[in-house]
Amino acid sequence: MAYLQGHPGEAAAQLRDALAGVHGMAASFGIADILEWLAAVAGAAGQSARAARLFGAAEQLRRDTGMARFAPDRPAYERDVAAVRAELDEAVFTASWAEGRAMSLD
Repeated sequence: MAYLQGHPGEAAAQLRDALAGVHGMAASFGIADILEWLAAVAGAAGQSARAARLFGAAEQLRRDTGMARFAPDRPAYERDVAAVRAELDEAVFTASWAEGRAMSLD
C-alpha cells in the first residue's frame, strides 16, 4: 500500500522486512511476489537495472517452484516490466534480467 500511495522509501523498507521474514521459511511462498514489488519500487526510483535483476530473480523463482502470478496482478506486473525495459538499452535490460535469473535465493 505504501508504494501505491506514493511512498516508495517506506514501501522498500517494508518489503525488505517482509523478505527477511519469509526467507528462512522452508517454503518460498510469497518471495517472488516480494521480489516483484521490490523491482517495481526500484524501477519507480530510477534504479532500472536493479529492477530488471529483481524481476529476473522473481521469474526464475516462479519457474523453479511452479508458483504462478495471480491473474489480477498481471497488468501491474506487465506495466512495471515495460516501464523498466523502456528505461534501459535492450542489451542492458537482457543482461540484468539474466543476472537476476542466475542469482541464488540467498
